[in-house]
Amino acid sequence: MRGPIKLTTIECAVCSALIDVSQEFDPSSLIWRARVEDGNTCQNPPVTNCAQARDEVLRMFPERDF
Repeated sequence: MRGPIKLTTIECAVCSALIDVSQEFDPSSLIWRARVEDGNTCQNPPVTNCAQARDEVLRMFPERDF
């Protein structure tokens, strides 16, 4: 079984959390999670609630759903 394919990593402009953006099974949908091991924790967990991160992901992948 194949795991998620990492597409990119973005940095939140507000809290500097690093966010991994991946594609799992459906090529049109994305999953994204904040890295916890880097020491910068997301100030608005879960990361999908963060308006700044959401805007950045939509800017980079406008054709995708998440």
